[in-house]
Parts: sequence; structure tokens; C-alpha cells
Amino acid sequence: MPLCVRHAIIVLAALRRSGEPQRLSPSELSQAAMLSSAGMTAQLDQLEERGLVRRSPHPEDRRAIYVTLTRSGERLVDKAIDVYNTGHKRMLTALSASDRQALDALLRKLLLALEANNGAKPSRD
Repeated sequence: MPLCVRHAIIVLAALRRSGEPQRLSPSELSQAAMLSSAGMTAQLDQLEERGLVRRSPHPEDRRAIYVTLTRSGERLVDKAIDVYNTGHKRMLTALSASDRQALDALLRKLLLALEANNGAKPSRD
């Protein structure tokens, strides 16, 4: 089965965002990537085969494992994030400063409405 690049980046980015020691459980990663446990297992098999993640036993629960980002995985996800951010910055150069402020206000309003509809407490940042 070929590696799904989109899911791979989501998994790697979730691990990167998790902070030191950059490890999560497979179920936490399944939620982040919106994958079934079987889909996540297949994804992790491929990421581990490529040396981007490492599975290790939970220190206190023999039934559980952690997935940890490797140095290679960290470099790859950092590069992907840089490419992603560069693309967004390039798109935004078409807008004036006031247009970017208006877009920011509209997106914030949309996010607050979505959070309210999902029962989440909206943040006012």
C-alpha cells in the first residue's frame, strides 16, 4: 500500500506539535489524522519503515505503545511546514494590509461560529 502523503504529514505534524519528547499514542494520532485504527497502523508501519517514527513500549503499561518522531521525521515535517507557509505567504501578497486584516477578521468570525456550533467554547484571541 503506498504511503498517503497527506496523512503522513498530519501524523508527523501532530507529533511535532506535541512538544518534547514528541510522542503520542496511536489512538491520539488516529484522532489527529481522522483515520481508523487499522488505517493508522498501516500508516505507522510505513512511517516506521522509512525511519520517520519509532514505536516504543509505554513505560508503565505493557499493553500500550508510544509513537515518537525521529530526527529524520522532524526534519521532513519542518521542511513540509516551511513549504506550506511559504505558499500561504505568497498567496497573501496579492492582498493589501487592510485586505489581510479584513480577511483575518472574517476568518476569526467564521472560526468562532464553527466552534459554537460544535459545542466548543470559542476563544476570543
